[in-house]
Amino acid sequence: MKKLFSETFGQGPEIVLLHGWGIHSGIWQFIAASLAEEFRVTIIDLPGFGRSEMISNYTLEGIVASLLTIAPSKAMWLGWSLGGLIATKFALVYPQLVNKLICVASTPKFLKCDDWPGMDISVLQKFNEQLASDYETTLMRFLLLQFYGVNVDKKIVKWLGSNLFLYGKPAVAVLNAALDILSKIDLRDELQNLQCPALYILGKMDALVPSRIKDKLTDLHADIRAVVLPHASHAPFITDGKTFLSEVRRFAYE
Repeated sequence: MKKLFSETFGQGPEIVLLHGWGIHSGIWQFIAASLAEEFRVTIIDLPGFGRSEMISNYTLEGIVASLLTIAPSKAMWLGWSLGGLIATKFALVYPQLVNKLICVASTPKFLKCDDWPGMDISVLQKFNEQLASDYETTLMRFLLLQFYGVNVDKKIVKWLGSNLFLYGKPAVAVLNAALDILSKIDLRDELQNLQCPALYILGKMDALVPSRIKDKLTDLHADIRAVVLPHASHAPFITDGKTFLSEVRRFAYE
């Protein structure tokens, strides 16, 4: 089994944080200290990102299986974007290990279809093509897309730019495999089998995950709740930290 990097700190109920595509667990530094005041926080670098080794079976199922080696015995799982898709699958496969699920700027199906708002396939195809020709610029452009339509402190954008490759560059093969997961996975039917309460935190200004999926999400399962932060884009824990943390705490203790 390949080694995954994780770090645990704080005291209280267990919470696991999973980052999104193209980044690493350092992204949680904006809220980790606040969470650690009342939770025992575990941050994980997904396979092939940050300080974690690549795995041979780079599928959603393969990633979920790799996380089992470092998962707490019972925890609330919070995933951002791609991380939300992974956290959802983990909760479905290992329900005994997940007591609550939070998906941030995430969706059980990222691509749009006739009955589901989402991204156009051309967006992911463009990222795929650009990775081959201009790796660093493509990742930086993706990071900036997180803040489309919202005002954000330039220091935050600068920090992200400086720390994107802090632990090395993820392989193009990893990035493409993760994009493949985003383009092909549809967990809508599987969500009917979810055995824990779930909260989706969406951003009204999100350019990647349309907030209008809110009602469609709650139709999938009686224990799914969704909230839309009116001034947030694709990274609400960065741009709307206080409101975001308030929603997490409310859900955790209800």
